[in-house]
Amino acid sequence: MSTNAYIGKQLKGGRIVAVYCHAGRDAGKVLFEHYKTSKKVKDLISLGDLSSVEKLVAPRSGSTHSWKTPKDNVTIAYSRERGDKFSQKWFNNENELLFENFGHTYLFKRGKWHFCNTDKNHKFVEIDEHTEF
Repeated sequence: MSTNAYIGKQLKGGRIVAVYCHAGRDAGKVLFEHYKTSKKVKDLISLGDLSSVEKLVAPRSGSTHSWKTPKDNVTIAYSRERGDKFSQKWFNNENELLFENFGHTYLFKRGKWHFCNTDKNHKFVEIDEHTEF
């Protein structure tokens, strides 16, 4: 069973752009280990809603990656891989994002990943190697 999640990036001024991720329970560790720069996070969010987040944003040049034949370790995006309508969601601030009560919520802000499980509370904690999702 999957755990749905939001993956967001806080922009200057505090607004947040976020995408839905279907397999969100495993996303925290992947985000923490492989999406350490603002550019890489921006590239991920620019895909729109995700089926899963993996180590790579896109397949290597020349390789085939699709909904039916995904490459190992490559993020699966609904718009890119399935042709679904592109989707992102905007929030004015962290509270707006948290009170969606979406379960797992990941937020990249000030160069670090933060996590909240809104089923338990409404407070972000900075992710480190000991964080349990």
